[in-house]
Amino acid sequence: MFHVKQSFFIEFFEQFKKSITCQSAVEMPLELLLFLLRESNCRAVVCVEDHAFSDVFHNYSYIYRGVDFLPPLCFFDRDTPVGFKSNANEHRGRVLSKLSVGEISNIIISTKRGISEKSIKQNHTKFINFDTELDYEELVNFLSLSSYEPVETVTKCGEYVLKGGIVDVYPFNKTYPVRFSFLSESVSVYRFDVESQITDNPVLLRRIADRHMSGESSVLDVVGEKFKILNHKVTNLVEGCMSISFNLFDKDFSDTSLKVLPKKNLTNNGYVFLDQILVPRWFLSRTTSLEKPDMADTIDFKSLAIKDRVVHKHHGVCEYGGLYDFGDKGVFDERLLLEFLDGGRIYVSTQNLGLIEYHSSKEEPAFKLDSLSKKGVWQKKKRLAKKQVDDIVDDLLKNYASRSISKKNLDSFDYKAEKRFIKSFPFEETLDQTQSWKEVSKDLEDKKPMDRLLCGDVGFGKTEIALRAAFKVVYSGKQVALLAPTTILANQHFHTFIERLSPFSINVGLVSSFKNKSENKSTLEKLKNNMIDVVIGTHSLLSPGVSFYNLGLLVVDEEHRFGVKQKEKIVDIKNDIDVLSMSATPIPRTLHMSLSGIKNISTINTPPKARFPINTQVQYYDIENIKSIIMFEVGRKGQVFFIHNNIKTLENIVSVLRDVLPGLKINFAHGQEQKKSLERKMSLFIEGKTDVLVCTSIIETGIDIPNVNTVIINRAHLFGLSQLYQIRGRVGRSDRQAFAYLMIPKGYRLSKNAYKRLKSIEKNTSLGSGYNISKSDMEIRGVGSIFGYKQSGGLSQIGYGLYSKLIKESLEDKNFVKKSFIIDPEDISVKLYIDMAIPLDYISSESIRLEFYRKLSQCDKLDHFMKIKYELENRFGPQPNSVKNLIDNYKARIYCAKLGIKSCVYSDGILQLVFLSAGVSRSIDSLIPFIVEFCAKRSITPKFLPGDREALLVNISLNKNLDIYTFLESILNKLTTLILM
Repeated sequence: MFHVKQSFFIEFFEQFKKSITCQSAVEMPLELLLFLLRESNCRAVVCVEDHAFSDVFHNYSYIYRGVDFLPPLCFFDRDTPVGFKSNANEHRGRVLSKLSVGEISNIIISTKRGISEKSIKQNHTKFINFDTELDYEELVNFLSLSSYEPVETVTKCGEYVLKGGIVDVYPFNKTYPVRFSFLSESVSVYRFDVESQITDNPVLLRRIADRHMSGESSVLDVVGEKFKILNHKVTNLVEGCMSISFNLFDKDFSDTSLKVLPKKNLTNNGYVFLDQILVPRWFLSRTTSLEKPDMADTIDFKSLAIKDRVVHKHHGVCEYGGLYDFGDKGVFDERLLLEFLDGGRIYVSTQNLGLIEYHSSKEEPAFKLDSLSKKGVWQKKKRLAKKQVDDIVDDLLKNYASRSISKKNLDSFDYKAEKRFIKSFPFEETLDQTQSWKEVSKDLEDKKPMDRLLCGDVGFGKTEIALRAAFKVVYSGKQVALLAPTTILANQHFHTFIERLSPFSINVGLVSSFKNKSENKSTLEKLKNNMIDVVIGTHSLLSPGVSFYNLGLLVVDEEHRFGVKQKEKIVDIKNDIDVLSMSATPIPRTLHMSLSGIKNISTINTPPKARFPINTQVQYYDIENIKSIIMFEVGRKGQVFFIHNNIKTLENIVSVLRDVLPGLKINFAHGQEQKKSLERKMSLFIEGKTDVLVCTSIIETGIDIPNVNTVIINRAHLFGLSQLYQIRGRVGRSDRQAFAYLMIPKGYRLSKNAYKRLKSIEKNTSLGSGYNISKSDMEIRGVGSIFGYKQSGGLSQIGYGLYSKLIKESLEDKNFVKKSFIIDPEDISVKLYIDMAIPLDYISSESIRLEFYRKLSQCDKLDHFMKIKYELENRFGPQPNSVKNLIDNYKARIYCAKLGIKSCVYSDGILQLVFLSAGVSRSIDSLIPFIVEFCAKRSITPKFLPGDREALLVNISLNKNLDIYTFLESILNKLTTLILM
């Protein structure tokens, strides 16, 4: 067995290399072993102990990309429903495909059983080599005759798609998908991102292998004597060096005199030797703010299904009936069929998708459609929604005006104490936290009362900003109140605030139903007499009997979860104190920009350092599987949430778990228990005295226990998407890999909607993915509720997308926000070409064509078209003329919207422009001479005619050899100067 006596790294490393022989037994942390093997370029098969493989696989396979993990056939996550990914199956299939065609990584991790099992048939797996110039037909034939599946969009291993001269494929023997481009003389190969579908770096690809064939050969038979077989025994101790986590490094070694060396082959921990400290690179790199894609204000149209409900701006709620081609003589002209009540039908051109917003899925409860013959009904619904929107905006404006003239008494701030408190934060703050704190701190020092909304995904550090605000206010001589929507969350905040604030002699009190009347009465008496600095509670803090000595700051967590009456009470006490509201719900980009003048909003988009995406798997319910999952987590000194949202059968689940896990401490909790009993159980769990807590969704909001890094959600198909996301967010709050298992009954047939929800939560595992998921929550609650204002049925009547537009319009109508356009782009008629479409031979998938039509219709800035052009060419190759025409037509529409041009049509050599009096034609004395002069320079004579409703109609005859868009862009560009004059 290899033992280390030396304490200097170079001696340690040399001794390691000498000691590693075939069939060596190695006892050291696996991460350190992998690092040393990579540093020494040693080819090895590392066999871990059977009982440790699940720990190793889940902790490392998610992180190490250059190491092959081969799960044995008996590995426990084999019970994965069809349609969902199985990490074990993916890894096993990839390794066996690689081995079967002679591609062997330097390091393979498995078990003795795994490498001895009869697994593959050597030299029988089909593959295609790229040693010479690759031929398109050869690649297509290989894919079509192999196990690869043709799809519309490549998202997982074993899929491919043909796009003219571009081929996307996710090889069985690779960890990433690749894109072949045959559009130039030499073939280009790039890897691409599954989510964005955009290419990344070029790759040197030797071969693509088919799925492996099962046979009589084992991994041992294939690797032979080329590899050293190492038998690994798990341990966290190594003689001569010390393993340190990021938090320990940041706390105790950031100012060390030892040389600190970043190493690319370390990922989780650092190692301290006598002469140096080896750390992963990310230990030393400051986290930067994640660049989030703009949160779409509408549905992704590629997921639009027949019979889903949409909203037409002028006609109301209807059902989507499919995409139809109305083209003639080789010209493609696709239109959406919309079906209304009483059999009414209209076809909307794909060039006019801006008129359509998503409403709801066909899987959701039935909703009454609108009728084309009763337009007055739809107009009434819009008026009702408009009134509600105006009420929200009026509330915001009144609040803004009131707080603008309000003055608060400014006391002196203790900046030295504040610095000490910030330094006591046990983690490295992210850039977004730094920026958010700057904004909050500046507000607190301003004469006007603060009213700021702090948005951030679950676990991204909003509470730390609230703590700093509380500290600053208390040290300036005032009190702080924190409102939480649930008793459990209030209790959690209480413990967090006590831990951080009590060392600075700040008294924190809790008013809670977990406490008896006399305890709460005593707390309120102390609050009144200035003996408590920070009080935390639920809506009970809003009761008439609660009085403060000198309240300076109100922190409201998840205000949308409070009732209407409670929200009104919050609004009543807001005027002359600082208010910080916190929300995990994202704000759409357009809405954020519109409200930025009247609502101060800070966002935290950056995940904390040392956080990993939560490994999320959908599995069939299997008690042996669940037993293995729990034993794995408890084996690494962790705890488990088991979510079962049925109080009647909660104790039955506990009984089953206690039977199969007799040595563990398992308890249950639900919201209908006696408050004292619930508090005691939660306290025991928080203190680590309970291994598994079986509970309902009461833990959905706010519970933060870093030692809990596995959650099992039973009957997950019955939960809403936002619920699943919030529950999953209760784990992954430390520097350990976290896991979420979504269980469904074995053999259960999921509805389409349930399948979509589970696929979405499985797919969106990246840190910050709540910005993709939580929009559905906003659609249900309404935009206004984010800011704490009343919300009723207007949104459900017209849909989230149109409702958001109405908010923006309301702010524009009240002259609080500058109008982006004189006319809404979707209400402008622009037709420059006959052939304007995305042809089938460019994008064959109907849903993807629809997605790009939608993206173009949503563009509100000219530079955004460049991004779409790039994506099209990156994914599908050079644009055909019809696509170029389409994009130019959309760009012309944006120009027209800014200038107040109602119509822009080119036909039979004549360009006709219809100017409304509200736009550039307000300067008609300048407009007409300008057009005349512009045209004269090109030997063209324009004609001016009166139009309807004070409109000006201009006809311009163009030479046939003149490019219509070049001419139009030139004149419209120059016309914008008249708007600016």
